[in-house]
Amino acid sequence: MIPIFIVLLSVSFPLSSANPQSIEEMEKKIEKEHSDLTKMKERMKIEKLHIEKSRSEERSVLLELEVVDRRKQIKEKELRIYDKNLQINEKKKQAVFEKLKETESDIERQKSFLRNRLRAIYKQGDLTYLKAIFSATSFNDFIERYKFMYLIAKSDARMIDNFKENLLHLKKAHESLKKIDSRILLFKDKALIKAREVEAEKRKKEFLLAKVRDEKITYEIAHKELETASRELEELIRQLEKNKVAVREKDTENYSKELDGLLAKKGRLSWPVKGTLISGFGKSNDPKLKVPVLNKGIEIKVPFGTNIRSIETGKIIYAGWLKGYGNVLILDHGKNFYSLYAHNSQTLVEKGDIVVPKQIIARAGDSGSLKGPLLYFEIRHFWKPVNPLEWLKKE
Repeated sequence: MIPIFIVLLSVSFPLSSANPQSIEEMEKKIEKEHSDLTKMKERMKIEKLHIEKSRSEERSVLLELEVVDRRKQIKEKELRIYDKNLQINEKKKQAVFEKLKETESDIERQKSFLRNRLRAIYKQGDLTYLKAIFSATSFNDFIERYKFMYLIAKSDARMIDNFKENLLHLKKAHESLKKIDSRILLFKDKALIKAREVEAEKRKKEFLLAKVRDEKITYEIAHKELETASRELEELIRQLEKNKVAVREKDTENYSKELDGLLAKKGRLSWPVKGTLISGFGKSNDPKLKVPVLNKGIEIKVPFGTNIRSIETGKIIYAGWLKGYGNVLILDHGKNFYSLYAHNSQTLVEKGDIVVPKQIIARAGDSGSLKGPLLYFEIRHFWKPVNPLEWLKKE
């Protein structure tokens, strides 16, 4: 029977790549995960007072969703850290185990040789070396035999020392294996607890989303808040544009090679993900509750963890959380063109990074999403949204 924590881990986080990573690479990734986790917890502390204040003033579906998503995100990050620690310790265990087998093999060879040497010496009697030396026929022969027997004795002593050293290595290897096994058990226990916590947060989110889907008033509140969030996003892009202009004026040299924008590739841009288009650009009516909805982008349904790729060369100008959008990446493509990727589960690039077309920049998720795992995608010229379907390749 498969242990429950393995099932939970595999549901949330597919085990990584076919290309084996070194322990050093994995340890660097764990350091990065720890650093990100610390920042996330600090942001949660700072925003907690604001969230509690907003809750007391008015009902906010998006704030409730944000609290659940933030907690879930932190627990998922902790789970990933435990998972990576498990993988590292399994690798270390395998390395120690292979070394242990090699040492045991060396010891067996040395035992066999020493056994034969001791048997030969025993048969010759206690004075083996003396007999060999004093049976010399001349002084020169005596000197040669003495040198020869000295080298044999030295070799025997070295072999015995090596044998003792290997026995010590063997003992240390067994002790190391015990310690690694102890760490593996610890991380398995912690991963199991954290996986259960993640599942609990998922259930809370599912309960909240069920309310949004089934209660017209809650649905309307959520969509009004999304409209407000959209205006805030627009204002954010305006501010980013102003900042860019201000920096360009101060540092003309670094901005002499501005990116080419998207205009020349209209209708030929690659899709950020392959999935099912579930809502298009512009106005529509919710089929169930008949509530009008205005989309400034498109929504593409994809499995949790799907790779999200950049549509064109761009610079990451925003990587963070936005109310109503969850984890968001905004790329500046030059000439006042921007692309936005929202509801991500993981961000794989940082603010300031330059990315190339089709580069994996994030993993799809459901952060801030009212509809489960999907990618919300926008293209904007200046701060105004344009229909992405007119810019992406026809498929």
